[in-house]
Amino acid sequence: SGHVDAARIQQAIAYVQQRYPILRSRIVSTGSRPQLEVLTHVHVPFLAVARQSADQHMQLAQQEISDSIPADNCPLWRVHLVHGETQSELLLTFHHCMSDGLSSVQIMQDMLLFHAGQHSTEPEQIGIPLAYDDLLPKSSLWQTMQHYWPAIRRLIKPPALAQLQQRPAATSV
Repeated sequence: SGHVDAARIQQAIAYVQQRYPILRSRIVSTGSRPQLEVLTHVHVPFLAVARQSADQHMQLAQQEISDSIPADNCPLWRVHLVHGETQSELLLTFHHCMSDGLSSVQIMQDMLLFHAGQHSTEPEQIGIPLAYDDLLPKSSLWQTMQHYWPAIRRLIKPPALAQLQQRPAATSV
């Protein structure tokens, strides 16, 4: 509720990108599994549209659900502002690999606090957590399973065996 400054929202986008490096990431396929690569800066798609009805943001949300974000996109999120004189709605859309529902609430809260002038312009940067493999000791069950994964996969789904062709049964005269 109240006046929303679209230019200030764009500054808030830049603020949260600096605070959360994951918002500057992309998916890179290297080797056997994809990884997140953090970039210095990326342009986040931001679209501000004039508010024309009370349910306009719901229609936009439905459209966003059907317009997926490809994994090779950069960035892996976008922002829409349905902008009105006294009421506006802010919609953040994330690729599922980079944010869950709880994280998106934190990002939205930081953007709104920045818009309200309650955050400094220099964010404290939050780092990307270590990969799961790096968090656990080398002797952990997870590390052991990762090491033996090719063998485990063959046990779970063994390769097809060649089958012998059967000869027709002999007929007696």
